Formats: sequence, structure tokens, C-alpha cells
Amino acid sequence: MNNPCVACIGGGNMALSLLVGLKAKGFTTEQLRVSDPSSERRILLDEAGVTTFSSNEEALENAQVIIIAVKPQIVGSVLEHMRNVVSKQQLVISIAAGVPLCALRVWLGPTSNIVRCMPNTPALMGAGITGMYTDNSLSDTETKLANSILGAVGKTLWMDSEAQLDAVTAVSGSGPAYYFYLTECLIEAGIELGLSPGTSRLLATETAYGAAIMLRDDKNEAKTLRVNVTSPGGTTEAALNYMQEQGLSDTVKQAIKTAAARSVKLGIEFSNAKT
Repeated sequence: MNNPCVACIGGGNMALSLLVGLKAKGFTTEQLRVSDPSSERRILLDEAGVTTFSSNEEALENAQVIIIAVKPQIVGSVLEHMRNVVSKQQLVISIAAGVPLCALRVWLGPTSNIVRCMPNTPALMGAGITGMYTDNSLSDTETKLANSILGAVGKTLWMDSEAQLDAVTAVSGSGPAYYFYLTECLIEAGIELGLSPGTSRLLATETAYGAAIMLRDDKNEAKTLRVNVTSPGGTTEAALNYMQEQGLSDTVKQAIKTAAARSVKLGIEFSNAKT
């Protein structure tokens, strides 16, 4: 399949990561178009090797794929101005967090090819994972196209329902912040135990990196990996016992459910605001 022309509406960090990822996959400067009102941002995007525009309409010209990458709060006004220039032949991919398909369709019109996605920030490093959903059947070509676009910055996963994107948001969309917070706590604990800030950061971050590789590449489940490094009566067991006594498991699960509930609420707010 030949590379399509991709137009990205909004040139923020996630858009930049997608475009750079596509560039690495063989897309040309002419095939990658992006619009952004900021001249400073357009300079940065130019340097990344994509074609930039200040006008959304100009960026959309001849594009086969449209990526909606503006802030959720302004999606409505942006799409309403695009309504008359987007055709049913174009595949629309929205990475605007929390904006439901029903709202996208009202703002954009009855376009039959909209995919709603929830990527996460490791996409900036080419190591993201994106949950994807569409309420209409895509052709095989369109499905492969959506996968190839988001797959340029990590793995992709199709959801069975749009509601599952709220769980995706809570687990993987917000998930990097949880790991950052845990690592932050490890660093602070190491410093309190007498390590230098640099040494504590190196130990904590390299441990996080190594553990992530094991979780990804080892065939064992996370629970098994944990048990394997927990010697009876040892230091790891002492720490884990304390965490369990303090109810860490329940705290983490409730936090994720709280994030999912917030995602649901934001979706309702966007749906109510669509008219």
C-alpha cells in the first residue's frame, strides 16, 4: 500500500511524535502536512521535515488521512469550520482525549470513517500504545491505514466498545504518570536513606527500565515476576508486606477507577456541549 497524504490538525507534541514516526517509516515531506496557528511551532515542525500551514483548509487539501490533534476544549470550533471541506473519502483519526464519536459526528458531519484513539505519551519515544475504536465498519484498507498511522509510534489495540476507551484512558493514557510518581517516590526514598540525588535517580530509573523490559519480554505474568524476586524473610518481602498492610493495592485500583470515572464525565460534558 502506497503511503497516503496525512494532514494533522494541530502541531503539539503528540502530533509531532506521530509525524516524526511516519517520517521514519518512509513518508515524505510532501506526504506529511500539519496546520498550527503558532509560527514558532511551525518552525519546529518544519525542522522535523513536514510541510506546515497556518490554515487548516490548506493542510487538508488532497489529504487522505486527517488527524485531529487539537486540545479537546477547542475541537468543536475547529471541526465546525472544517465541516464543509472534509469528504467521506477521507479517514479521520481523532486523538483528542475524552471527545466521543457522537460529538465528532455532529461537529464534522455524517462522515462514515472516523476512528477515535487514545494514545499515551511514550509515543513521543516511539514506545506508545494506542487504544482505537470506530462505531462503523472500516474497510480492510482503512483498518490497515489506521493501524499503520498509530503504529508508527508504538503498538495499537482495537476496542470492542467506545466505553472501553475510558478504561484505556485510565490504565495507559494516564498510566505513565503513575509510573513516574512511583519512580519519584523511589528517588526521594533513596535520598532520605543517604544516596546522592544523581545516584538515587539512576538506580530508580534504570530499575524501572529493566523491570519494564522484563514485563514486556518475559513470558511470566507480573505476579510471577514479583514472587520470583521476593525471597522469604528478605528485604523485598518486608517492603511488600508494608505496602499490602497500608492497602496499596486497593488505593491503586480505586485511583484507576477514579480516572476512568473522570473520563466518562468528560465524555458526557463534551456530548452535552456538542449542540
